Amino acid sequence: MSKPPTAFADVEEFDAAGTLAAAEQAVRDRRAGEAHEVQLGLRWADLHTTQPHEPERTVRGGVKLVQLGGEGTPKLQDLAICELAIARSQHTHATRAFLADALDLRHRLPELYDALRGGQVDLWVARKVASMTRKLCPGAAGLVDRAVTPAVAQGPGRVLSIAEAKVIEADTAQARTEREEGRRKRYVAITPTDEETGLRTVIAAVVPADAVWLDAQVERIADALDARRDLIPDLPDDCTRDELR
Repeated sequence: MSKPPTAFADVEEFDAAGTLAAAEQAVRDRRAGEAHEVQLGLRWADLHTTQPHEPERTVRGGVKLVQLGGEGTPKLQDLAICELAIARSQHTHATRAFLADALDLRHRLPELYDALRGGQVDLWVARKVASMTRKLCPGAAGLVDRAVTPAVAQGPGRVLSIAEAKVIEADTAQARTEREEGRRKRYVAITPTDEETGLRTVIAAVVPADAVWLDAQVERIADALDARRDLIPDLPDDCTRDELR
C-alpha cells in the first residue's frame, strides 16, 4: 500500500487504500489551513483595534474604528480591512464578512472556535453559525455555541439544523426579554427651548391607563379654565382649546 502524500503528487500512483488515506489527509490539511487563515485574520484585527490618533486629532477621511462582529467583539480600523483584502486577493466586502465571522467565533462562540482550530469542523460551517447568531446577545450566542459544538462530528446538516432551531429559540427569548424591559421602561423628558416659539416639549413614557388618566385630568383643567376665562389675566380672546390644555 502506498503512503499518503505530504504534498501534491501524482494521484495515479495511489491504490484504493492510499487514495482514501490521501483524501482524509486532504481534509485535515484543508481544515488546518482554514484555521490558520482565521488566526491570521484575528491577529491582523488585534493589531488594529485601537485608534491611531487622539479623537480630537482625527481628520475627515482618516482612520476610524468600525464594529464588524456581534455584541462583545472588538472594533478595528476600517482601513486595515482594505489592506487585508488586498493580501487575501478578495473584495473588501468579503474580507469584512470573514473578519466578522472570525471575531464572532473567538469572542462569542468559543467552543465552536476551539473545534475549528482542532480540525473538527469546516470553516464554512463555523462561519454560517457565526453569521446566524450575530444579532443575538452574547449570552444567547453562548447557548447556541454549547448546543451545536457537540454535534460537529454528525455533519454540517446536523450542525446547521441545531443552530437554526437554537437561534429561533434564543431570539424568541431575547425578544420577549426586550419587550418586557420596554414595557417596564418609564421616563419623563423635556426638550430644549425652541428658539423661535419659546416653547418646550414634555415627553413621557407611561402605561396606557396612566396616559388616559393624565389626558382626562388635562381636559378637566382645560374645561375649568375655559369656563372662567375672566379669571385668567392677559388671556387672549382668541385663545384656543389646545392652548388651554
